[in-house]
Amino acid sequence: MRIEAIRLRNVRAFGEAGLALEGLTDGLNVLSAPNEFGKSTVFDALRALLFHKHTTTHREVKSLEPDPNPGGGAPEVTLDLTSPEGRFRVEKRFLRRRMAQVTDLTTGRKVAEADDAERWLRALIGADRPGQGPTGLLWVEQGASLRQPDAEEGRGDAVYDALGEEVAEVTGGERARRVLTKARERLDVLVTKERRSPKAGGPYRAAVDLAEALRAEVDVLTARARASRVTREELALAEDELARLGSGEAAAEREAALAAARARLAAAEGAAAKLDGAREAARRTREAEGAARLALERRNEEEGEARAAFATAEAAAARRDASRTSLETAKAASSKADEAAREAAVAERAASTLRDRAIAARQALAASEKLERLGRDLEAARSAHRALADLPKPRPLPDLAELERARTRVLTAEARAEAVRVRLVVEAAEGATLDGAPLAPGTRALSGPVRVAAPGLTLRIEVPDAAEERELTAAHDALCAALEKAGAESVEAARSQVERAREAAAERRRLEEGLTRLAPEGLGALERQAEEAAEAAILPDDVPDEAEAAAALRDASQRAAKAIGAAETARRHLDEAREAASSANEKAAVADARAADARSRLGAVEAWDEAWGTLTAALDTAQAERARAEAALAEAEAQLPDTEGLSAEVDRLAQAARNREQRILHLNREAARLRAELTRDRAEGADERLASVKGQLEAAEADAARYEREADALTLLIDTLSGAQAERRERFLAPVMAELAPLLAAVFPGGALSLTEGLSPDVLVRDGGTEAVERLSGGTREQLAILTRLGFARLMAKGGHPVPVVLDDALVFADDARIARMFNALNLAARDVQVLALTCRQAAFEGLGGTLLTPRPMTVS
Repeated sequence: MRIEAIRLRNVRAFGEAGLALEGLTDGLNVLSAPNEFGKSTVFDALRALLFHKHTTTHREVKSLEPDPNPGGGAPEVTLDLTSPEGRFRVEKRFLRRRMAQVTDLTTGRKVAEADDAERWLRALIGADRPGQGPTGLLWVEQGASLRQPDAEEGRGDAVYDALGEEVAEVTGGERARRVLTKARERLDVLVTKERRSPKAGGPYRAAVDLAEALRAEVDVLTARARASRVTREELALAEDELARLGSGEAAAEREAALAAARARLAAAEGAAAKLDGAREAARRTREAEGAARLALERRNEEEGEARAAFATAEAAAARRDASRTSLETAKAASSKADEAAREAAVAERAASTLRDRAIAARQALAASEKLERLGRDLEAARSAHRALADLPKPRPLPDLAELERARTRVLTAEARAEAVRVRLVVEAAEGATLDGAPLAPGTRALSGPVRVAAPGLTLRIEVPDAAEERELTAAHDALCAALEKAGAESVEAARSQVERAREAAAERRRLEEGLTRLAPEGLGALERQAEEAAEAAILPDDVPDEAEAAAALRDASQRAAKAIGAAETARRHLDEAREAASSANEKAAVADARAADARSRLGAVEAWDEAWGTLTAALDTAQAERARAEAALAEAEAQLPDTEGLSAEVDRLAQAARNREQRILHLNREAARLRAELTRDRAEGADERLASVKGQLEAAEADAARYEREADALTLLIDTLSGAQAERRERFLAPVMAELAPLLAAVFPGGALSLTEGLSPDVLVRDGGTEAVERLSGGTREQLAILTRLGFARLMAKGGHPVPVVLDDALVFADDARIARMFNALNLAARDVQVLALTCRQAAFEGLGGTLLTPRPMTVS
C-alpha cells in the first residue's frame, strides 16, 4: 500500500474548508508545521479511517469532532492509495450521516460500500483494531517514539509473510507451539525439570516406587527360600559332625598323645637351664677381650698425637724466626716510600693552584657572556609577568551541558503541553474582547483561564490544570535557575561567556609557557642568576697560561700517584709482615703447649715400648679365654632339645581338646535352632508368596519402563522441535537483519543489533561491548525503535507487501550529530519504502530532505 493523498473535513481544527495533503511520493514526505497546526490530527484521522468502522462511537472517533461546534458537521476522512490491485479512494464519515465507500480511481467504479467497504479495508491492511497489523508495527504516534516494535503483540504477521510460509509455520505456527506445549506439560507430569528423574506424585514415580517396593519384597522372600535350603544342608552337616566327635576310641588316642608331649617338654626344660650358664661365661670373656683391645688402641693413638706435636713445635719455631727478619725489612721500605709520597704531594698542590687561577680567568669570560644573555631573558620575563598580572582572574565557567539539558526539557515539555492545550477557535469576533483586549478571528491555544466578552455576553473559559503545563512551568523554572547559577541571561550568552573565558585561558597559557621557558625556576631565581653572573665576570690579575698549567698539573699528579701507590704497596707489605709475624708467634706458642702436654701424659719416649708390650700381652690372654668359653657354649647348644616346639605341641593338643568340647556343645545348640527354623518356614509358605510377588513385580516394571520410554520420546520430541525452531529462527531473522544492517550502520557505525523472537530490539553491540536496549538512553532507544521499523518496512516492500511508515513528532530526544545520521538513515530507507514524517521542529528538520508537503484546503476531484 502507498498513500497518494490525505484529506480531512470537519475534523477538530479543520472545519468545512478542510485540509488536503496531496502529491505524496514513493519516498520520503515531510509535513513540517508549527504547534497547533494539526499534525497529530492528521495521524489520528488516518488511524480512525483504517481501524474504526464508520458506524462506531468510539472515543477516538468522537475526539475528531470539529472544535467550535461539536454538534455541527460530521468528521470526514479521505485517503487516496495505491495497492497491487490498483489505485483507490477510501472515504468515511463518522458520527452523523455515516458513510463508508471504496472507489476505483482508474475506472471511477464504486468497489464497496458500508460493511463491504470495511471488510475490503481490513483485508487490505491485515487488521481490524488500532495497534495491530503492519501499521501497528511501523507507525509511531506522538509521544510513543520510545516504544520498541514487538511482533508478538499481533503486529508482525506481514513480516512473517514476507519471510516465507515454511519458516513462519515453524516459528509462529500454532500447531508447532501446541505440540511443544503439550509435550512439555506431559513431560512435566512424568519427570523433574532439573535431573529428568521421576517426578514425585506422578504416575512414573508411582510405578517406580511400586516396583522398588515389590523388588525389595521379592529379595526378602528369595532370601528366605534360599535360607531354608541352606538350613537343611547345615542341619545334616551338624548331625554328621556330632556323630564323628562323639566316638570313644578317638578320645582315648587324643589323651595319650597329650601325656607323651608333656613328658618330652619337661626333659627339654632341664637341659635349657644348663645352657644359660655357658652363655653367661662366654659373654664375660668377650667383654674382657674388648676392654684389652680398646686400651691398646687408645695407647697407640696417644703416641701418634705426641710425635706429631713434637714435629709441629720445631717447624713453628723456624717460621717464627723467619717472620721477624721479614718484618724489619718491610719497616725500612715503608718509611722510605712515605717520604717520597709527601714530596710528590707538595709539588702537585703547587701545580693545582696555578691551574685553578687559569680556570678562574676562563670562567670570568664565560660569566660575562652569560650575564648579557640573562639580561635579555630577564627583561622578557618581567614583561610576561606584568602581562599575566593584567589578565582578569579566571571564574567558574557555566555548565553548558546542564543548560542544554534544561533547554531541551523546556522544548520537550512545551511540545507536549502544546499538544494537549485547549484551543479557542474564533470565526467571527466583531465587538468581542479577550481579557480586555480586542479579539480577532483565528485559533489560539489556552494555557490558563481567560475571559471573553461581547455585547450582552461574558464567558469565562476555565482550562484544566494539565500535568503537561505543570511540567512546562517546572522546566522553565529549572532553566531560569540554571541560567541564574551560570550568571547568564540566556544559553547563547553563557556560551559566549565560556568562549571568552577560553580565549583568556589560552592567552594565560601562552604567557605562562613563555615565562616558564624564560624562567623555569621563577623570576626571582632568574634575577639571582644574573647577580651571580655579574659577580663571576670579574677577571683576576696575573693570568697564567691554562694549557701550560694543566700540563704541569698532569705531570705532578702522575708523579704523586706513583709515589702514593708505592707507599701504599710498602705499607701493605709491612701489614702483611706484621700479621705473618703475629701468626707465627701464636702458632709456635700453641705447638709448644701441645708438646709439653704430651710429655706430661706419656713420660719419656724411651719408656713407651715397655708400656705397649704390657697391653699386648693382656689382649692375647683375653682372646684365649674367650675362645675356650665359646667352644663350651657351642657344645651345650648342640645337645639342647627344641623346647619351644615341644611347648607349642603341648599347647596345641590341649587347645584341640577344649575346642572339641566347645564344638560339640555348639553343634547341639545349632541343630536345635535349625530344626526350629525349618518348622517355621514350612508353616509360613514362603515359596508360594514369592511366586505371587514376582508376578506383581513384572507388571510394575513394565509400567515403569513404559513411562520411561514415553519420557524419552517426549524429550527427544521437545529437543528436536526446539532445535529446529532455533535453526530456522536464525534463518528467519537473517532477512530482517540484512535490511536493518545498512540503516544501523548509518547511525551506529560498526554496531550490531540482536532481535528477540518477537522481532523487538534486544541487545546493541558497539565499541567491543554489549548493552541491553532497555538500559540505553532515551534518545538511543528512540533511534533503534525507528530504525527497526524502517528495516521491517524494507523487508515487507521487497516481499511484495509495501506499507508506508508514518512518524508523528519522532526524534525528539536526538542530539544534533545523531539526528543528522538519522536523516541519512531515513533517506536510505525511503529508497524502498514510503515514509511520512510529521514534525513541529521546523529548524531542526530543515536538513531532512525529502518532499516537503504543502497543506491546502480540501478539494476532492
